[in-house]
Amino acid sequence: MNTRKRTTLYFEPGLYEALRLRAAADDRSISELVNDAVRAFVAEDLADLSAVTRQLSSVHGAPGAAMGLDSALAELQFATLARRSGH
Repeated sequence: MNTRKRTTLYFEPGLYEALRLRAAADDRSISELVNDAVRAFVAEDLADLSAVTRQLSSVHGAPGAAMGLDSALAELQFATLARRSGH
């Protein structure tokens, strides 16, 4: 079963050409390069989300059991802002 999701991205012409050339030089697909770049870009946020999930699980017994999605997202945003401001 393929768990990948399809989307359409619009690149500036020069950026697309650079991406296309890099993919060819590395013998990889553009999709692989974009996935790697996005993964690196959101890695810290994903780590924060994982930490919030672990915290919810330890406090409430099950992930998100007693805390709504809005509260969990607020905690994630707070953790991300605190990390970026160096606190």
